[in-house]
Amino acid sequence: MCEAIKVIDCPTWQNFIDDNPITNIESKKFIYRGQTNGEIRNNEGSLEFQEWKLISSFNRYYKSSQYKFSDFISQQISFIPSKYRDYKFVKQNKLDKANIISQIYFLQHYGIPTCFMDFTFHPFIALYFAISNIKGQSGGQYFNGCPKFYHSNYYFTVFKIDIIKLKEILIIKDLMHIDLGLWMEYEYYKIKIAPDINSFGNFALDIDPISKINNQDENYNITQQYPCFLMFDNRNCNGNFKEIDIEGFLNCFIKYHHLSIEEPIIYKYRIPYNSAFRWTHEYRDKNEPLFTFLRKNKCIGSNLFNDIQGIKYDFNFFHQEY
Repeated sequence: MCEAIKVIDCPTWQNFIDDNPITNIESKKFIYRGQTNGEIRNNEGSLEFQEWKLISSFNRYYKSSQYKFSDFISQQISFIPSKYRDYKFVKQNKLDKANIISQIYFLQHYGIPTCFMDFTFHPFIALYFAISNIKGQSGGQYFNGCPKFYHSNYYFTVFKIDIIKLKEILIIKDLMHIDLGLWMEYEYYKIKIAPDINSFGNFALDIDPISKINNQDENYNITQQYPCFLMFDNRNCNGNFKEIDIEGFLNCFIKYHHLSIEEPIIYKYRIPYNSAFRWTHEYRDKNEPLFTFLRKNKCIGSNLFNDIQGIKYDFNFFHQEY
């Protein structure tokens, strides 16, 4: 028996690469998600580091609101053909003729909060997104050639999830691709934390979104990113479980259902910010810059996007080449 979540502190990003070869992609056993983490102001007004929760952008953005994701779908997404059809963005990308799932996937790539979380089967792509929101640095302190631009306790996180075991434990259903199905059948995806506790999350898994969306030509970005989508809505997690994230939900579910875990389900790789930056010249032969490695493996903005988002993410690390 072991813990469902295993934390792995990596000295450098190379340790993550060694653990996660791309030869495993086709098995579709593991999905990855990179998160930059960041700073918040404490009660004294000072900035301090905080790891981002594994939670949807919708639940994060609307956490103090009564607005529900099911309402968002029925009141906003379903209005695209009638209310938003004259927007140039909608016309150019044929969103008014797409099904609801296709519309949601497209819009969330342009910053609209949803309860779907982007994952990828490609570990290097997750690594790219993990550094995408680190503030760029053009120089700073070094120690034995290693950059010390940030405090040593600042790290980005790459989540690796065994989706076969996750589905088995939580009994997560595959997403139905029928128009209006997500809105009308939202309760179908409900999972209670425990039989005698009136708190539940809504989960769904889509491991092959490319074959099901009907605007593949318009949604270029999704086709390049080995995508998988995990829907998680914690709106109906109440009381002690309010605003719970996926890690917390999984641990509580296992506890209250008295389940035994033989292998971890979620692996959390914590990788120092500083390791993402290039070393000084005399040490670079043994320490390839991360951005150079990602470019060689076609996992930077020019490969993953066909719009300004690729440049936006790359700007932080364009200068971190040989």
